[in-house]
Amino acid sequence: MSGRIIHSNQSLVLQKVTRQSAGRYRCSVVNSEGETVSDELDFRVQYAPICKSDKIIVVGASRSESVDIACVIESDPPAKSYRWKFNNSGETIDVAAERFAKTSNGSTSVLRYTPVSELDYGSLSCWASNEVGHQVDPCVFQLVAAADLLHERCRIYWNFSFPTLRQIQANKPDIVLLDHHSKAMFVIEFSAPAEPNIVLKEGEKRTKYRDLLFELRRLYPDHSVELVILIIGSLGSTRHTLLSEIQKTPACRDKAHILTGGMQKAVILGSLRSLRAHGS
Repeated sequence: MSGRIIHSNQSLVLQKVTRQSAGRYRCSVVNSEGETVSDELDFRVQYAPICKSDKIIVVGASRSESVDIACVIESDPPAKSYRWKFNNSGETIDVAAERFAKTSNGSTSVLRYTPVSELDYGSLSCWASNEVGHQVDPCVFQLVAAADLLHERCRIYWNFSFPTLRQIQANKPDIVLLDHHSKAMFVIEFSAPAEPNIVLKEGEKRTKYRDLLFELRRLYPDHSVELVILIIGSLGSTRHTLLSEIQKTPACRDKAHILTGGMQKAVILGSLRSLRAHGS
């Protein structure tokens, strides 16, 4: 048995229980006459809400276009309440409760958002609470202007689930840039992990989207397909490969150094905001 599970006589002791410990348990007894199996015991582990997605979700919207943004969480028991905040470079605003609603099972809050001016673009954050406690790390949505998404020579897909010839799990990268002029497709993934996990996170991304790249090459046989992984540590550190990853995209080659500095600044400021929020 593992160090967290102790089997003693007719008892099973679970130590340091986490939400992964939840499930159905049953006992079997074997002797020379055969085996008997007990009824199943449904073991629940109650925990405060956490965001179902571990990454920032990019949402594209034109001015005066209403979009429904779904904040999906996991918790036991279900969430009782939600709160939303909007943040741009100048201010942080609480979103009025009448502008969003939660589903009957408590797992989702849907906010209808309509950007009107340039100042209405920024990040939206969502937290949930249940009887156990409050969500610590919010679900985060980056709202961007959709006016530049379409162009006669290229198309940009934000957080789009690509239909593939066979079913695969990871078919929804952060951004896909399809450049018809140069016959190239770029699958772009962002991440800002803790400093020691930069190398590990890059390997995870490459493994995660291997099947999608294979399928996209089948769907677009006349296009080259590149995976672009942009990873910056939560304190701004980068791998030596970041610059070359940015330069894979033709439009970014001449501005790679500027873009690198801008992304590092954005990540560091985001980390500082998170620290301040947890410290308050």
